[in-house]
Amino acid sequence: MYEFEKILREEAQLRALSEVSYKTYFYRLRSFHNYFEKPLSEITLPEIRKYFLYLINVKKTGRESIRNTRYAIRFYYVNCLGLTEYNLDFERNCWSKSHHKFLVPVKALSKLYRMKFENILKSKAPELYNKIPKNIWREKAFVTHSQAVGKGEAAFRYLANYVYKAAISNNRIISCRNGKVTFSYKDSKTGESKLQSLDAMEFIRRFLQHTLPAGF
Repeated sequence: MYEFEKILREEAQLRALSEVSYKTYFYRLRSFHNYFEKPLSEITLPEIRKYFLYLINVKKTGRESIRNTRYAIRFYYVNCLGLTEYNLDFERNCWSKSHHKFLVPVKALSKLYRMKFENILKSKAPELYNKIPKNIWREKAFVTHSQAVGKGEAAFRYLANYVYKAAISNNRIISCRNGKVTFSYKDSKTGESKLQSLDAMEFIRRFLQHTLPAGF
């Protein structure tokens, strides 16, 4: 199955396209995809123009076929990917100007993210993918747009503690016996000093989470 096939089929059903129209769009997009051999979402407008010049000058494609190909490509980018603010303008070799308040419409970004996430999960972790109900991939609330919760000062203060010193000092490690590490910590809610014991591997995992990457 082509990476665009599922979303094309779903959008065609939602818009009540005839089977003939769907097959026409599918065949045109399949040829379009095979020409570039990469995901349609990664194809740029100059590349699209190059493809049409190839159809006209090399393949000697007729006007009716050129028109159907243009409709298929427009349908995929505008309706399937939701790029309503980015209608293709083949004549001017550019995208139409985006909205002044945002770069990409959130609904379009949601569709694109959901499609890419599903394709990657399906190829990289098929066993996990098969455990997920199929209707999940059609949920509109799959991707959530969240407002910023601050400017990051709290995160910087937290990370600053680990730039020039280790995540935990030696005097806080009380004991290390029988595969268990016991250490002291300060409860952030009460300010009281408490003890906690962890398996050695879990202790190492948590410690490494507080190790900053090289060059930070």
